[in-house]
Amino acid sequence: MSKEDWLASLKGADGTMSFEDLTDEQRESLIGEAGPAGKSAYQSYLDTTADNPKLTEIEWIASLHGHDGQPGQNGSTGPQGPAGNDGADGITPHIDPITKHWMIGETDTFIIAEGVDGNDGTNGIDGITPHIDPTTGNWFIGSNDTGIHAQGPAGNDGANGSNGTDGITPHIDSSTGNWFIGTVNTYIHAQGPAG
Repeated sequence: MSKEDWLASLKGADGTMSFEDLTDEQRESLIGEAGPAGKSAYQSYLDTTADNPKLTEIEWIASLHGHDGQPGQNGSTGPQGPAGNDGADGITPHIDPITKHWMIGETDTFIIAEGVDGNDGTNGIDGITPHIDPTTGNWFIGSNDTGIHAQGPAGNDGANGSNGTDGITPHIDSSTGNWFIGTVNTYIHAQGPAG
Protein backbone atom coordinates (compact mmCIF):
# COMPACT_ATOMS: atom_id res chain seq x y z
CA MET A 1 0.00 0.00 0.00
CA SER A 2 1.34 3.40 -0.92
CA LYS A 3 1.66 6.24 1.51
CA GLU A 4 -1.19 8.19 -0.15
CA ASP A 5 -3.50 5.16 0.04
CA TRP A 6 -2.60 4.56 3.68
CA LEU A 7 -3.42 8.23 4.60
CA ALA A 8 -6.69 8.03 2.74
CA SER A 9 -7.60 4.86 4.66
CA LEU A 10 -7.25 6.74 7.96
CA LYS A 11 -10.16 9.07 7.10
CA GLY A 12 -13.37 7.86 8.67
CA ALA A 13 -16.85 8.31 7.37
CA ASP A 14 -18.48 11.73 7.70
CA GLY A 15 -20.38 12.11 10.98
CA THR A 16 -24.08 12.89 10.99
CA MET A 17 -24.16 15.25 14.06
CA SER A 18 -24.13 19.03 13.47
CA PHE A 19 -24.04 22.02 15.85
CA GLU A 20 -27.79 22.17 15.71
CA ASP A 21 -27.92 18.59 17.08
CA LEU A 22 -26.07 19.55 20.29
CA THR A 23 -27.93 20.05 23.55
CA ASP A 24 -27.90 23.45 25.28
CA GLU A 25 -25.51 22.03 27.90
CA GLN A 26 -23.17 20.79 25.19
CA ARG A 27 -23.26 24.14 23.45
CA GLU A 28 -22.52 26.03 26.68
CA SER A 29 -19.55 23.71 27.32
CA LEU A 30 -18.01 24.93 24.09
CA ILE A 31 -17.92 28.57 25.36
CA GLY A 32 -14.61 29.43 26.99
CA GLU A 33 -13.97 32.00 29.69
CA ALA A 34 -14.09 35.68 28.74
CA GLY A 35 -10.70 37.15 27.98
CA PRO A 36 -9.39 40.48 29.32
CA ALA A 37 -10.86 43.69 27.83
CA GLY A 38 -8.94 44.81 24.80
CA LYS A 39 -7.41 48.29 24.43
CA SER A 40 -9.22 50.98 22.49
CA ALA A 41 -7.63 52.17 19.27
CA TYR A 42 -6.88 55.52 20.88
CA GLN A 43 -5.20 53.80 23.87
CA SER A 44 -3.07 51.77 21.48
CA TYR A 45 -2.05 55.07 19.84
CA LEU A 46 -1.08 56.51 23.23
CA ASP A 47 0.97 53.41 24.07
CA THR A 48 2.88 53.29 20.81
CA THR A 49 3.13 56.84 19.42
CA ALA A 50 6.28 58.93 19.40
CA ASP A 51 4.24 62.17 19.07
CA ASN A 52 5.21 64.80 21.59
CA PRO A 53 2.88 66.21 22.62
CA LYS A 54 0.37 63.44 22.03
CA LEU A 55 -2.86 64.21 20.27
CA THR A 56 -6.09 64.46 22.18
CA GLU A 57 -8.70 61.87 21.35
CA ILE A 58 -10.66 64.40 19.25
CA GLU A 59 -7.47 65.46 17.42
CA TRP A 60 -6.50 61.83 16.87
CA ILE A 61 -9.93 60.94 15.43
CA ALA A 62 -9.71 63.98 13.11
CA SER A 63 -6.24 62.84 12.01
CA LEU A 64 -7.69 59.54 10.77
CA HIS A 65 -9.45 61.38 7.94
CA GLY A 66 -7.47 60.86 4.77
CA HIS A 67 -7.02 63.32 1.92
CA ASP A 68 -9.99 63.85 -0.35
CA GLY A 69 -9.85 61.77 -3.46
CA GLN A 70 -10.07 63.12 -7.00
CA PRO A 71 -13.58 63.99 -8.19
CA GLY A 72 -15.18 61.17 -10.10
CA GLN A 73 -16.27 61.51 -13.69
CA ASN A 74 -19.74 62.75 -14.41
CA GLY A 75 -22.25 60.04 -15.05
CA SER A 76 -24.07 59.81 -18.33
CA THR A 77 -27.23 61.81 -18.74
CA GLY A 78 -30.31 59.87 -17.82
CA PRO A 79 -33.42 59.73 -19.97
CA GLN A 80 -35.79 62.67 -19.89
CA GLY A 81 -38.55 62.29 -17.39
CA PRO A 82 -42.22 62.64 -18.26
CA ALA A 83 -43.73 66.12 -18.53
CA GLY A 84 -45.08 67.49 -15.28
CA ASN A 85 -48.66 68.57 -14.74
CA ASP A 86 -49.66 72.12 -15.55
CA GLY A 87 -49.22 74.48 -12.63
CA ALA A 88 -52.12 76.34 -11.08
CA ASP A 89 -53.01 79.71 -12.58
CA GLY A 90 -51.27 82.62 -10.93
CA ILE A 91 -53.06 85.59 -9.36
CA THR A 92 -53.18 88.77 -11.44
CA PRO A 93 -52.47 91.91 -9.39
CA HIS A 94 -55.23 94.54 -9.33
CA ILE A 95 -55.69 98.05 -7.98
CA ASP A 96 -57.97 98.49 -4.99
CA PRO A 97 -60.53 101.19 -5.95
CA ILE A 98 -60.51 102.69 -2.43
CA THR A 99 -56.86 102.61 -1.29
CA LYS A 100 -55.35 102.69 -4.81
CA HIS A 101 -52.87 100.04 -3.59
CA TRP A 102 -51.68 97.06 -5.61
CA MET A 103 -53.49 93.95 -4.35
CA ILE A 104 -52.38 90.32 -4.88
CA GLY A 105 -55.66 88.51 -4.50
CA GLU A 106 -56.88 89.71 -1.09
CA THR A 107 -53.39 90.70 0.12
CA ASP A 108 -52.67 94.44 0.32
CA THR A 109 -49.08 95.18 -0.77
CA PHE A 110 -49.37 98.78 0.49
CA ILE A 111 -47.69 99.90 -2.75
CA ILE A 112 -49.50 102.86 -4.29
CA ALA A 113 -50.39 102.15 -7.92
CA GLU A 114 -51.21 105.75 -8.83
CA GLY A 115 -49.19 108.78 -7.82
CA VAL A 116 -50.76 111.98 -6.51
CA ASP A 117 -51.44 114.83 -8.91
CA GLY A 118 -48.57 117.26 -9.26
CA ASN A 119 -48.81 121.04 -8.75
CA ASP A 120 -50.12 123.16 -11.61
CA GLY A 121 -47.42 124.57 -13.80
CA THR A 122 -46.89 128.31 -14.32
CA ASN A 123 -48.71 130.05 -17.14
CA GLY A 124 -46.86 130.08 -20.43
CA ILE A 125 -45.81 133.21 -22.29
CA ASP A 126 -48.38 134.59 -24.73
CA GLY A 127 -47.69 133.53 -28.28
CA ILE A 128 -47.20 135.92 -31.23
CA THR A 129 -50.10 136.23 -33.68
CA PRO A 130 -48.95 136.13 -37.32
CA HIS A 131 -49.88 139.20 -39.45
CA ILE A 132 -49.63 140.21 -43.08
CA ASP A 133 -47.04 142.87 -43.87
CA PRO A 134 -48.79 145.58 -45.93
CA THR A 135 -45.65 146.31 -47.96
CA THR A 136 -44.43 142.84 -48.93
CA GLY A 137 -47.70 140.94 -48.52
CA ASN A 138 -45.74 138.25 -46.59
CA TRP A 139 -46.69 136.56 -43.35
CA PHE A 140 -44.73 138.06 -40.46
CA ILE A 141 -44.22 136.43 -36.99
CA GLY A 142 -43.64 139.50 -34.88
CA SER A 143 -40.88 141.31 -36.79
CA ASN A 144 -39.63 138.15 -38.57
CA ASP A 145 -40.45 137.91 -42.27
CA THR A 146 -41.33 134.29 -43.10
CA GLY A 147 -40.92 134.97 -46.83
CA ILE A 148 -44.31 133.29 -47.42
CA HIS A 149 -46.87 135.34 -49.38
CA ALA A 150 -50.22 135.56 -47.67
CA GLN A 151 -52.03 135.74 -51.03
CA GLY A 152 -51.21 133.81 -54.14
CA PRO A 153 -50.76 135.51 -57.52
CA ALA A 154 -53.88 136.69 -59.32
CA GLY A 155 -55.43 134.05 -61.51
CA ASN A 156 -56.28 134.45 -65.19
CA ASP A 157 -59.55 136.12 -66.13
CA GLY A 158 -62.42 133.68 -66.43
CA ALA A 159 -64.38 133.20 -69.66
CA ASN A 160 -67.32 135.54 -70.38
CA GLY A 161 -70.65 134.28 -69.14
CA SER A 162 -73.66 133.81 -71.39
CA ASN A 163 -76.23 136.64 -71.80
CA GLY A 164 -78.86 136.82 -69.09
CA THR A 165 -82.59 136.75 -69.73
CA ASP A 166 -84.41 140.05 -70.16
CA GLY A 167 -85.64 141.55 -66.92
CA ILE A 168 -89.24 142.62 -66.23
CA THR A 169 -89.87 146.35 -66.45
CA PRO A 170 -92.07 147.66 -63.62
CA HIS A 171 -95.29 149.42 -64.76
CA ILE A 172 -98.10 151.37 -63.17
CA ASP A 173 -101.37 149.54 -62.96
CA SER A 174 -104.06 151.79 -64.46
CA SER A 175 -106.76 150.64 -62.04
CA THR A 176 -104.91 150.80 -58.70
CA GLY A 177 -102.14 153.23 -59.56
CA ASN A 178 -99.67 150.78 -57.92
CA TRP A 179 -96.30 149.65 -59.24
CA PHE A 180 -96.53 146.10 -60.72
CA ILE A 181 -93.59 143.75 -61.45
CA GLY A 182 -95.08 141.73 -64.25
CA THR A 183 -98.36 140.59 -62.73
CA VAL A 184 -97.19 140.97 -59.11
CA ASN A 185 -98.76 143.93 -57.23
CA THR A 186 -96.19 145.68 -55.01
CA TYR A 187 -98.90 147.78 -53.35
CA ILE A 188 -96.65 150.75 -53.69
CA HIS A 189 -98.42 153.81 -55.25
CA ALA A 190 -96.59 155.25 -58.17
CA GLN A 191 -97.90 158.78 -57.40
CA GLY A 192 -98.31 160.47 -54.05
CA PRO A 193 -101.71 161.96 -52.95
CA ALA A 194 -102.80 165.17 -54.65
CA GLY A 195 -101.64 168.38 -52.91
